[in-house]
Amino acid sequence: MVHHSESLNLLYEALVKTQAEMQGAKKDSNNPHLKTKYADLESCVAASRPYLVKNGLCVLQMVNTKDDKIFLSTRLAHMSGQYIESSMEIKPSKNDMQGLGAAITYARKYSYSSIICLATEDDDGEQDRKNAEERKPDETLTSAQIGELEKYIEQDQNLLSLLLNKANVDELSLIPRQHYNSCIQYLKNKLNK
Repeated sequence: MVHHSESLNLLYEALVKTQAEMQGAKKDSNNPHLKTKYADLESCVAASRPYLVKNGLCVLQMVNTKDDKIFLSTRLAHMSGQYIESSMEIKPSKNDMQGLGAAITYARKYSYSSIICLATEDDDGEQDRKNAEERKPDETLTSAQIGELEKYIEQDQNLLSLLLNKANVDELSLIPRQHYNSCIQYLKNKLNK
């Protein structure tokens, strides 16, 4: 759900300037389970906050509850009072404080990046190209498909070993491309239990 102030012209003007200046967030955190690097929430804030502040913008994030559901609201506000806000339901994979904390952090990162259109640095694009050249076309998952699987796996690290066992491989990059849709469905089903 999205809400916004009646006027948005000053906010949009400031956001255009911000987006022209800021670079992508650095992939400086390691996921030992997936053997990949990713940009965490801190990296996203560090990459954008100086440019937001310079242009009179800030991002506010709040956790709310309604009808026994948990929501994260993310607001991009301009010093003029203009704002745009989105809200999303948070569904922790584990029903404890650690699961809730992980789900909130994950949601904050993606909501924050989304509302200001912050991308991550493509520091491994050259390696992805080399890897693609070494494997046969349509043989294994693309880096984009692996990235989509990782989004689900980040919500519950146990999913990695379950998926690898199901696919009978040692790492995500070895999963045959034709199994991508069934892998996505498998992860969705596991997270919804």
